Amino acid sequence: MFNSKMETIIDQYKENTELLDELRLSINSSFVMAQNKIAQNIEKYVKEIELANKELSEIETSLSYLIEKMKGVSEIKVLKDRIAEQVSYLNELERKEKVMTELTRKNSKIKDDIIDRYQKIFDIKQEIKHYFNSKDYFSNLKLQAYICFKNIDFNQLFMGAFNKRGKLFNIFPNCYAKGVFDEESDGFIFSEEKFTESIKYLLETVLFMEDNKLKKSYTKKKAIEELLNPDFVDVIFDIEKDGDRLSQMSPGKRGLILLELFLDMSNDKHPILIDQPEDNLDNRTISTELVRIIREKSQERQIIIVTHNANLVVLADAENVIVANQDKTLNENDSHRFEYVNGALECDFDDGTNKISGKGIKTHVCEILEGGKMAFEKRERKYRF
Repeated sequence: MFNSKMETIIDQYKENTELLDELRLSINSSFVMAQNKIAQNIEKYVKEIELANKELSEIETSLSYLIEKMKGVSEIKVLKDRIAEQVSYLNELERKEKVMTELTRKNSKIKDDIIDRYQKIFDIKQEIKHYFNSKDYFSNLKLQAYICFKNIDFNQLFMGAFNKRGKLFNIFPNCYAKGVFDEESDGFIFSEEKFTESIKYLLETVLFMEDNKLKKSYTKKKAIEELLNPDFVDVIFDIEKDGDRLSQMSPGKRGLILLELFLDMSNDKHPILIDQPEDNLDNRTISTELVRIIREKSQERQIIIVTHNANLVVLADAENVIVANQDKTLNENDSHRFEYVNGALECDFDDGTNKISGKGIKTHVCEILEGGKMAFEKRERKYRF
């Protein structure tokens, strides 16, 4: 029984071994086939991968240009943003430029209006000058009007606004070439023909100069207000006679001219009293000019003259003469410290008393004239009259 079972087991073992061998062969065959299939598939896949890689490479090559272009898209966007900013900035600049242009136009108009008004003021002063210079108010005198520039006031009020270091061209460029200032003295050159042009140059220079050229106590506005002061230019009047100005005459001749001027201007007919018109005049002027004036005007009104010069009495042909004498010792006067003798120039007598009342007007005049009769006789012999 045991053997029977063993045989059965052995038979089963053999059978299983055979089945196992068949299975192993089948597995080996399947494995080889599978391996071959896998190898074939791998080779196929490798070829497909190589083909895919080749196609991918070709695609990448064809797309590289587009990829580069796509990279530039972001840069383009950045550039567009920058361009938009610049356009906005340019638009703002254009707007500001228009505003500046308009402001410049308005400023230029205001500046031109200021200069135009300043020119009109100056023209009025010139018209005043020409008006008076074209008139003949007096027979022997000429009223002359002049345009006068007040350099001292200009230097103090306007030029005093600037920090002067060195020559003036550091403050006012081209000021010498334009003839505004003298290069040696740095003084303002006044010319009626170029005055407004010079003021315009100074105005424009101050408007655009740096603030540090002004003193701390000054602003451009204040400096310009000082520059445009119309009182720097004034009309002055002078009297001329024979080419000489009244302001340049001696005190005596000036008094003579003023006397003639006063008598010419006065239309009054009442008597006029003149005190010592011969003061500071030489004898020639007394005997010619002063005598002429008195004789001419005495035809129109009565003239009373107080004088120490007997020449004037004689040459002016006085109609009545009053001789005054001061003598507190009463050697020449009769009873008073001041005594007077009145009469015509032709009245002549001498009673020998040496009293003022004992002599006629002619005798008194002769004594007063340059030392009396003896002095006349000596001069007569000297000059052989």
